[in-house]
Amino acid sequence: MELAAQARFCNNHLSFLSRGTYCDFLMPRRRSNLIRNLVTVVVLAIIFLMGVTPLLEPFFPIDPAVSVWLGWIRSRVMEALVTFWFFVFGSMVGSFINVVVWRMPRGISVVSNGSACPYCRVPIRLADNIPVFGWIKLRGRCRVCRLPISPRYPIVEAVFGFVFLLIFLVQFQSAGANLPWDRRYLSTGILAVVLSPKWELIYIYAYHMLLLVMLLTWTLMAFDRSRIPLKTLVFSWLIGLVAPLVLPVLYPVPWHNVLPDQTLELPRSDIWLTGFLGWAVGMCLGLVLQIWFTKNPNQANNSRATAICFGTTGLFMGWQFVILAISIFGVLVVAKQAVAHANRVPISGWATLSVIVVLCAWRNLHATGSLADTWPFWTVLSLVGLLLSRIGASLEMPFANEGTQQTASE
Repeated sequence: MELAAQARFCNNHLSFLSRGTYCDFLMPRRRSNLIRNLVTVVVLAIIFLMGVTPLLEPFFPIDPAVSVWLGWIRSRVMEALVTFWFFVFGSMVGSFINVVVWRMPRGISVVSNGSACPYCRVPIRLADNIPVFGWIKLRGRCRVCRLPISPRYPIVEAVFGFVFLLIFLVQFQSAGANLPWDRRYLSTGILAVVLSPKWELIYIYAYHMLLLVMLLTWTLMAFDRSRIPLKTLVFSWLIGLVAPLVLPVLYPVPWHNVLPDQTLELPRSDIWLTGFLGWAVGMCLGLVLQIWFTKNPNQANNSRATAICFGTTGLFMGWQFVILAISIFGVLVVAKQAVAHANRVPISGWATLSVIVVLCAWRNLHATGSLADTWPFWTVLSLVGLLLSRIGASLEMPFANEGTQQTASE
């Protein structure tokens, strides 16, 4: 009788799971009242400081020194909230990219079904699906079956969050200090961006972040040894062609002049040439790199992603930016030989990192190039980058790769 009762319980339990409901009783409850109370106190304090105290000041006059101190505190809290919001938004994008990278190469819709545990197939509840923090909250295990969930998911989400935050601080918060143009804004800082937004910088930030999101997505697919879907290429190249036609400010450096453009207004023909030449230079240099790195069987598929990354970067940013990125890429692939396990990172990952480095220091690097405002200088610079990349490719050592099978699916 006891065995029959246990069998009935197991059958009912499996049927309960198959209906997609949650079995919280299977997960040991960990008391987190202290953390929950601390978060509640912090949220209430922020609400009181930011929303209640300004309303009470006219009715309850306070000392001017205290008022100044409260204003300073409000400013710092607002800056912290805006900074944290950019990280959270980037991590949310990274969470969606996790779904895209896993499903799209397998021909699965990215919007049809929600995230679920790969073992018990129970849908992940919304509170547990918070980027980064949800995985930490569950300690890397499914709430129902308690089997491990791959740490890749929070790592990818955190990387996207930090990239969004980095470009925000370097480009958006500094009022375009990293861009190679002569346009100056009197107001800088996080509060200035929020209270008096500069739409040109908003458009440029969104444009650049779209490029970085696509590069990081292709890098993850290369890491999984998956083919890059044609849909992603068509989407990114259409954006790279159409967006500058609508907003010429997206091209700070035109194709015919290596110096920063003063007017930031380009004829439509120059916009097409800027994008086409950038794409052509990026694809040609990327194909050379593909030939070199394809000799390593572990990097064959990654090298194809590298050519696509540099070609798309040239379409979005121009040929001058691609040459700078190739130079930084050459330095990175040589320097990474001194780092343990660096060969496990796809070559397209180093290409993406070189694009991020050039984007953060674009003004300074372009000013170095403008010291020799001639085509031969840029030719020599590209050759130096290719030479360093060739050295890095010759030093590339094969490694044993067991595959990148994920322990959790979206």
